[in-house]
Formats: sequence, structure tokens, C-alpha cells
Amino acid sequence: MNGRLRKFFALEPRRRRYLLRAFGRLRNARRALRKRPFRELVPVVQAGADPASHPGASARDLSLAQDIGWAVRTAARYAPGDNSCLVQVLAARELLLEADVGGTIYIGAGQGGENTADRFGAHAWLKCGDEFVTGEAGHERYTVIAVVSW
Repeated sequence: MNGRLRKFFALEPRRRRYLLRAFGRLRNARRALRKRPFRELVPVVQAGADPASHPGASARDLSLAQDIGWAVRTAARYAPGDNSCLVQVLAARELLLEADVGGTIYIGAGQGGENTADRFGAHAWLKCGDEFVTGEAGHERYTVIAVVSW
């Protein structure tokens, strides 16, 4: 049996389910972003909101969010297409909503991309309570310009 397949079947059933669902949600998020702008995909964009004000999270919520974040990040490594930070955030958001777990999406902008100091960059990340679900890497380089909570 293939090593990846063996690892998949060794996962807890909950993590297996989230991983399979993450592949589908990533595909849906990529399609949605090709069809319409981000502003139409998320019902309420709170530009200038206080990034420190996010919904609280129970131990159950944090555990589910951790599993969902792992599943989305793992699926993004293997799924075809551009699985950018925004695609991952939108996919994780859908899975959190289905699990009835609240979260906060942060959209940031800043100077300095990967190669050039004067390059404009943007990044999206999602948190449940104080814990990152997706997009933690490099988020500190960006200034928050929009916050969406549910």
C-alpha cells in the first residue's frame, strides 16, 4: 500500500472526514474566486474593525478548528490549482461554519513580497479565538485592512 494511503487510513476518522471535505472546499473556493470578487463571497466586511475583537472559542471549538486547519493546509499541499491563502481561508471558513464554530478572517496588505522590497503584497488568515486555523506564516508582515467575524 502506498505510504500516503497508509497514513490516511491511520488517521482518526474525524480527521479523515475533514481531509476529504477540505479537498472539495478548496475546489469550491477556487471556483468562487474566479466567478466573483471576495467582497461578494463574504457577507459582511468590517473594514477598520478592531482585530483584537473576535468571537470567543470553547475547548470543543478550538479542537475542531485545529483539525479543520490541519485538513485544509494538508489538502492545499496536494490539491491541484492555486491554493492561495485566501482560497484556504474560504475553504476553512466553510468547514467551520458547517461545524458551527465561529472564527475571524483577517485580510492584510503590506509592502514587500517574497523577492522585492517594494512589491505590494496581500495575505489572508483565519483564527478561532486566539488560535490560527490557516495563514499564520508571515501574517505579521501585513497591516490588517478588513476583518470578518461570525
